[in-house]
Amino acid sequence: MGDQASILSSTIAQDSTIKKTLHVHRWRPSHHKWKHVVISSDPNEGLWGGRHTRPPDHLRLITWNLDFNKFEDQSNRLLTALRSLQFMVLDCGDESPGPTCILLQEITPAGLSALLETDWVRQYFYVTPIDPSKWPGPHYNYGNVTLVHKSIPIFGAHILHYGATQQERSAIEIDVRMRNYTLRIINSHLESLAGPTNKYHRFRQLFECAKRLKDNPAGGFVAGDLNAIDSDWDERVYERGLVDAGEECRETGHTWGDQRHDGPEEARFPNSRMDRIVCHYPQALFRVTNVRRIGIGLRHEADWVSDHFGLAADVVSTQTQ
Repeated sequence: MGDQASILSSTIAQDSTIKKTLHVHRWRPSHHKWKHVVISSDPNEGLWGGRHTRPPDHLRLITWNLDFNKFEDQSNRLLTALRSLQFMVLDCGDESPGPTCILLQEITPAGLSALLETDWVRQYFYVTPIDPSKWPGPHYNYGNVTLVHKSIPIFGAHILHYGATQQERSAIEIDVRMRNYTLRIINSHLESLAGPTNKYHRFRQLFECAKRLKDNPAGGFVAGDLNAIDSDWDERVYERGLVDAGEECRETGHTWGDQRHDGPEEARFPNSRMDRIVCHYPQALFRVTNVRRIGIGLRHEADWVSDHFGLAADVVSTQTQ
């Protein structure tokens, strides 16, 4: 097993991922449309969209796979999920939630359209991407979308195309400012299903995320549906110098299984912690704490909002004033 793992690791390390710049957008009521904003490339300027911003010392993090399978119903299920975040998870109602990042996976074009039409999102968040053609095609079944509260300075946004695989997976990478350092946040959905080929791609994608986190001096985290179904998952995470924040916070509950669809594919897999928040803390400038599950038992009419539970956590700077 050790020799096989070494071969796998060395092979994966040779694969490359295509990185493309993304625009970040905000809603402009005067134009009645989403417009992209200019991101300063110099974190020392503290400029975002042409205005000075004081970087926060904490933010709330949410990640949630919202299930693309029922195409005709995702818009309504997504809106129910957003209302749950507003009134139950963030407890802000229609008001501002404060510094918050929301990472969504398995968003369809129809779901993205519904999200962009939501008043709460329009008022308080920057969104990337707003165009589903930015996702790997041609089916656009597995879109990732990142929402960043307007109080958080952003200094870069990219999409990582992992390459042509069965599930056409990708990641959204953003660099945000906390205190006097830049934190890298990667929203990803890794390759799913069992089998050696899928496992190979899954770890290749995870290792690419690890590399991207290590390229940032202050580190950061990758969060999302990471399909952590392999028996050697934890070993591969630790050997890359990463920390499973959920395990560190003793969140051991599974995020997939109780609300699965009735079908032969789903029946093959046991309940598991498919969804994770995996961190790189090179300078111990921040911590991801208080990881907890959300969306348990949430329905839109007769349907589960998702076959996954989401995760919420607190990202806190360890620096003092």
